[in-house]
Amino acid sequence: MTGLAVGEFADYFSALHGYQPFAWQRRLCESIAATGEWPEVIDSPTGTGKSNVVDIHVFVNALHGWGACPRVPRRLAIVVNRRGIVDAHEQRAQELQASLSDKTRTDVLDRVAEGLSRLQNCRTDTKAALSLVTLRGGLLPAREWIDDPATCTVMCATPDMWGSRLLFNGYGSSRLARPREAGLLAYDSVMVLDEAHLNQQLLTTARRVRELVRRHPLPGPSLQVVETTATPLASGSSRIAGVDVKDLDDEVLARRLTRPKPVTYHATDQWPKRKASDKYVDEIVDEVVRLWEAVATGTVGCVVNTVSTAVRVSERLKSNKRIAGSETRDGVLTWVGPMRPMDLRAQIDEYPGAFAPAGDARIGVVVATQTIEVGVDVDFAALVTELAPGTSLMQRAGRVNRLGDRESGPIVVIGPTAEATESGAYSAAELTRALDWVRAAAEDPAGLAFAGHSRETAPAADSRRGLLSRLEVGDALALTSTSEILATSPDLTLWIRDDLSGEGRTCGIVLRAGLPVNDVDAIALLRATPPATWETFPTHLHIAQDLCLKLRDLQGPYGRAFVWRDGSLTQMDLGIEEAPRVGDIVMLDDVHPIVAAHTIVEYDHGAEVVDTAWGTKDVEVLWRHSDPLLFEQIDDIRHDSDNAVDDIHELVAAIPRLQDADRSQVTVGPPLDGEDEGRTPWIVLRPRAAVLDDEETRQTWSGREQVTLATHSQAVADRVSILAAHLRMSADQARALELAGLYHDLGKQDRRFQRLLNASDSTDVLAKSGDRSSRRAQLRKAGAGLPAGWRHEQLSVLLAAPQLAGVGREQRELVLRLVGTSHGWGRGGFQHGTRDLVEGGEISDEAADLFDYGGWEALIEATERRHGPWACAYLEALLRAADCSVSKEGS
Repeated sequence: MTGLAVGEFADYFSALHGYQPFAWQRRLCESIAATGEWPEVIDSPTGTGKSNVVDIHVFVNALHGWGACPRVPRRLAIVVNRRGIVDAHEQRAQELQASLSDKTRTDVLDRVAEGLSRLQNCRTDTKAALSLVTLRGGLLPAREWIDDPATCTVMCATPDMWGSRLLFNGYGSSRLARPREAGLLAYDSVMVLDEAHLNQQLLTTARRVRELVRRHPLPGPSLQVVETTATPLASGSSRIAGVDVKDLDDEVLARRLTRPKPVTYHATDQWPKRKASDKYVDEIVDEVVRLWEAVATGTVGCVVNTVSTAVRVSERLKSNKRIAGSETRDGVLTWVGPMRPMDLRAQIDEYPGAFAPAGDARIGVVVATQTIEVGVDVDFAALVTELAPGTSLMQRAGRVNRLGDRESGPIVVIGPTAEATESGAYSAAELTRALDWVRAAAEDPAGLAFAGHSRETAPAADSRRGLLSRLEVGDALALTSTSEILATSPDLTLWIRDDLSGEGRTCGIVLRAGLPVNDVDAIALLRATPPATWETFPTHLHIAQDLCLKLRDLQGPYGRAFVWRDGSLTQMDLGIEEAPRVGDIVMLDDVHPIVAAHTIVEYDHGAEVVDTAWGTKDVEVLWRHSDPLLFEQIDDIRHDSDNAVDDIHELVAAIPRLQDADRSQVTVGPPLDGEDEGRTPWIVLRPRAAVLDDEETRQTWSGREQVTLATHSQAVADRVSILAAHLRMSADQARALELAGLYHDLGKQDRRFQRLLNASDSTDVLAKSGDRSSRRAQLRKAGAGLPAGWRHEQLSVLLAAPQLAGVGREQRELVLRLVGTSHGWGRGGFQHGTRDLVEGGEISDEAADLFDYGGWEALIEATERRHGPWACAYLEALLRAADCSVSKEGS
């Protein structure tokens, strides 16, 4: 197979999309391929292909894989302050991933896929050459990407989710994963911040972190930060890419930017001061229906400023006789940010064209919130929109006649007859300024065409920050103690949010059907079926908090709420008004009337019956009433067998329909009380891979057979050495990682830990048990004699220290740090001193200095000041990635 050349970008782009890239996109690709650096600003108006930065990122990484360009960032994070747009970027990346995996792909796509695979030649599995990650508020964070530091990755994220991870405190992440995320985002990564004028604080913080990271460079690229917007901030940078005036010679681009979008201003005396009245909703619906009748083909868009208004408009349009009576264009879709991925996926599967420029002839109207303003490749025939700031209206107008194939795209703007009051996220002052601008646009034949009303004339939304905050070195160091349990979580709003009012903060809500009425039994089932991203409703924090207050007052068994927080589940104490927090997943019974138009609404405002799941698609719950004979056999085993866990696994594995399915891990529900005392109510079936995703489980269980400590340690050392060489780490860094891999689990030789692994005196020292079930080691833990909170890697530090006698001081301290933090603990301190750490052994002076007199904390601080907090986190991420990968493979 021949290599890949930068001149083939146009062929690659055409193979993906069926048309040629614009000149500015070719120039951007050539510039990155020549320098290894992304520009600081991409200045490109709506409809000119900013979202294709994903295609460019993949292509230049493939070039590097072939050795045809300098080192470029492996991870691209597209960050945008619209949850729905995050989903749209994810969908586009999934389509790209599918094109690269298609066995019938063209020659150029075949060579791009091969180039990406060459980036991964340190891996032994056969995963996709392109990794995809979605991080948005209210959804459980993806974890796979932190195990693959060498893989080309596309990340779609909201500002809070990306920014909190960069600052060592990822919303929704486990404390143990946070340093890995921070390190991998600070190195070998580029962040493209879309609509940066809405996120000035995050832009400032990201550039400040880049400045701090560059003080401690590693062989790979330090964080690169790109501002991309139709209304760019004054950055003072000469490194700007985007559309030039000469690009308008391109006929396709010229059509997109110059075709008229005439504006009609619909003034109403029903403009809502708070909640929209029924008359106001009817006015919106009437305008939508009028435009729907005026355009013979295509979909009419309707963009409003609040979710509640979108839901009400959507419901009335669905019952409108004229639209419902249409033989073709009778479909009405609702697209707002707070939708479950499973609901969005169902819409896309049913109406794939409706979420792409091609459109869907069956869909007459799409009702959306401002989530549709950026990054969405829909092509509306016409648009009805509520009044919004000028820059927002320009973005909404960008969804109309997006491809320029129609002669014009009419737009109706609904607003007040006189002075505006606030609406949704927009202030009265912002809307009042926009009012005069819209009326002027209504007098212009070009309307809101880009060439008719430039970005400079559109009144922008007000900044939510009077003064931006600067992240200092001391602030960064204070954020790195990620394994410490603090009374309150660090408040990151000063560094990542433009709006300090608390608006826009999110959590997630999961509904479950058939939860046991008994709270204790319900908790057991929920812990066995952790929430999954695809079943989670993202919702505003204040809505979730109001729902919990309502639940507190309910009578009966359903006045309860459970919360998944920092990787563990507890029942919320509603009696003391315990409130959900940012990043929480609140789990409720599905009986509550809180869903309308696929979104969470106020209590008693929803009547929609929704499908529910039990976590990921491959998790299954079996109930006693569904197979009484099976459960009677399980009851007998629990009563009579000395090896009940393994025997139940054997029984379930023999079920015929599960022969070809990986449901190898069984969790058995607690026995019932009362008349059914001792009977098993349910069992949960989970695949081995899902269980191995758990960090703690991987440390004691291989899922296959016993693994000796020597075998595992050498495997980790070998893997991290290959990874370090592949990423071109320095000789000192590579040696430190190799030694840390060799010594990171030495503490597992403690006799108490060996009892946990069921090691016999005649066997070699084990690193992982060979139990059939991951539950075995957990059940033996209580009798192993280990103190609560005991960490084997803390003991590993003491056992590794003598092995490093001939190593220089700075190198020795780095190795010990990597050993002690190899599973995410020890970042700040450990729970135990030497008395509980070592069983009946003599305590060396060095051990006492480290863990009784503050030496470990001093070592952590010294290594962070010497190497930098993000560089330390990056090295930890490489070590843990190697450990995780060999553990998943069974070593």
